[in-house]
Amino acid sequence: MLGGFYKKEREEYFLYSTPISKSIMALYTKKGSDVLLEYKSLEELKGYLIGVVRGYHYTDSFAAASYLTKLEEVHSEVNLKLLYLNRIHIIAGSRLVLHNLTERKFSEYKGQLIELKPPLKENSLYVLFAKQAERAKVFQKAFEKGLVKLKQSGKIAEIMAKHGFADMDVIGLE
Repeated sequence: MLGGFYKKEREEYFLYSTPISKSIMALYTKKGSDVLLEYKSLEELKGYLIGVVRGYHYTDSFAAASYLTKLEEVHSEVNLKLLYLNRIHIIAGSRLVLHNLTERKFSEYKGQLIELKPPLKENSLYVLFAKQAERAKVFQKAFEKGLVKLKQSGKIAEIMAKHGFADMDVIGLE
């Protein structure tokens, strides 16, 4: 399984790789907005209209923050469009997803998405190998060996740069 979060209960069923990436969930606004860029408490964001994706769980504290005005949409793409059209003030989402959508669908707004600090949460992502698979340990070791080679050769940095991620702390493979 590609891109799984670590969960203790999964150890019974899966072997984990070393971390291959990071999933950073944060709040974003558009460059030039009057939104507070650094906050200590979610309560400081009262009064802003925040775009969220229906069914997503960002954090327990964000979900419980009933004092925030949240507009639910079906996809991050809709929230980005609303943000860029000044219909909402903030969006909640994954750094990778929002960066990718801006690159592919909203290129005219490249460099306009500003991340509020601190992020809502950060999780490492792993490749998971099913223990029930006959050669799970062999595949895990081969993956790890290949990952080391890719890191040492600079190929990972090259691939990430090619796709616009050179300046982002997303892969966790320093």
